Amino acid sequence: MGRDRHLHLGAYLRITVQSVPRTHRVRQCAGDSEHRVTGAPFCSQCGSAVKPREIEKDGFPTLLDLEDELAMGETLQELGEELDGAVIVAINNMRHVDGTDYDIDNGGDCVVDITNHDRPQAMCEAFARAFEKEISALEGHPDVLSVAVRFGFIDYWS
Repeated sequence: MGRDRHLHLGAYLRITVQSVPRTHRVRQCAGDSEHRVTGAPFCSQCGSAVKPREIEKDGFPTLLDLEDELAMGETLQELGEELDGAVIVAINNMRHVDGTDYDIDNGGDCVVDITNHDRPQAMCEAFARAFEKEISALEGHPDVLSVAVRFGFIDYWS
């Protein structure tokens, strides 16, 4: 958890992913893989050498994993680490170069008036247009089950 709390009100991506086998590098005792190892070069329980190993374990891909595989660049920011892993929530990670708003910023005020009901729909459409290439690439990834542009509040720490 970070030290700054933020409240995002605007368009975001909801990406549903499936669990896939993933390779992890771990340090294990060469004598017994069940022994707990520390940062020492030898196992404290049996004296065998501690060696790096690759193990395969099921897990959910993160947005960074998908962006790396698709060579998308870091145009989106993943939020919601408290979710179960099957859902990735992502917001815009770039400046609004075209002047289009994808979110509502209160500009330091404590009240945001969202009475105009077309604004959320317009923001979702602008977000979908701005990230059309990324959304299309994510939809074509084999580990991605669905991608949807949504509008709402996201409470997160940074």
